[in-house]
Amino acid sequence: MQTVLPKKRLLVNLKIVERCNLNCTYCYFFNGEDQSYQSHPKHLSKNMVLKIAAYLKQGCEELKVTELTLIFHGGEPLIYSKAHFDWMCTLFSETFNSSTTIRYSLQTNGTLINEQWANLLLKHNVGVGISLDGPEIYNDKYRIDHRNFGSYQSVITGLKKLKDGFKDKSNSIGALCVINPEFSADIIYKHLAKDLRLKSFDFIIPDYHYDNPPPFPAKKYGEYLIDLFHSWISDEADNESEEVELRIMSSSVGRFFGFSSLLYGSGKSDNNQLLPLITISSNGDLSPLDELRTTDPKFRESRKNIENTSLKDFFALPLFNIIEQATNTLSKKCQECCWSEICEGGGLVNRYRTENKFDNPSIYCEGLMLFYSHVAKYLLENGFPFEEMKRNLKLQEEKEVETII
Repeated sequence: MQTVLPKKRLLVNLKIVERCNLNCTYCYFFNGEDQSYQSHPKHLSKNMVLKIAAYLKQGCEELKVTELTLIFHGGEPLIYSKAHFDWMCTLFSETFNSSTTIRYSLQTNGTLINEQWANLLLKHNVGVGISLDGPEIYNDKYRIDHRNFGSYQSVITGLKKLKDGFKDKSNSIGALCVINPEFSADIIYKHLAKDLRLKSFDFIIPDYHYDNPPPFPAKKYGEYLIDLFHSWISDEADNESEEVELRIMSSSVGRFFGFSSLLYGSGKSDNNQLLPLITISSNGDLSPLDELRTTDPKFRESRKNIENTSLKDFFALPLFNIIEQATNTLSKKCQECCWSEICEGGGLVNRYRTENKFDNPSIYCEGLMLFYSHVAKYLLENGFPFEEMKRNLKLQEEKEVETII
């Protein structure tokens, strides 16, 4: 049996809280098919933190991991006790004080951020991503609390507290927005970049697939990405505007220049640097990439726990061979597509179908092709050498070349 080779970097989604003060209608964790969180502890206990720290220490040594990124996740991680969070970060930092560099990030809905949390996150150098779907009228349609009230005003209050606390480290604050074609990409971009003056944010394609298709035609998502691209390009061209880091666009455009994908779960991984991302639940259960919870149950119910499986043995499980093979093997339709070097099949979760697993193009295929065609034409019209594009796309047949001009 082929196993995943040891690599240098490891990303871990650590679910420190498995409950949430919001009830976002599209949430895959609480409002999806998987309801396993109900049998898990609401909060990560101190005893479990100690076990996880020792587990990751041993795993990083065995796999020769040089850089560990802990992503504090939920649920809503800021429901966690501040005192416990402070102790936890201190413990992890002391555990990995020499052998492995450790970095922290946290994904939050932002509603619970106050001055104390801002200072605590700054103390431990935790990068913060705030989930926000645009201006109030957009955000509050789906990002609601358990009383059906919108969350926007609480998020903005929390964001202000965070920015006041971080001051010169505002680059450590970002936002994450779910793409929704019923809204304007340009309005959302300008709200995040101009109104809220965020220097880093990203847009994510929803985790729909063939068994659970998106509510809009794929073409609509492509049109959204085109509008977002022009908002970003126009902003980049504005000399008076601070440069905005928008990973989904940097990654997409970078592929035309021959760079690797910057988006985890989309495109081939660098086998010499990055292990598959894993999730550790509040009870110590282990699972792969969190988004795969919406697909085959084996990806959310590995039946492995930090107390019965070493990290090295966990990565040797057949399910990681499935992920590795799916990531690096495109469907027949994708192999024949002129955008295969750019798209690489799209997000792994978006390719899933029960009958043939990941052996499909993305459910958003039509929209992605529309988007990549638009970007290619824009680059060519603005001086990008055609021969270089042809080389990076590995185009040979004349009919393939005609597709992008």
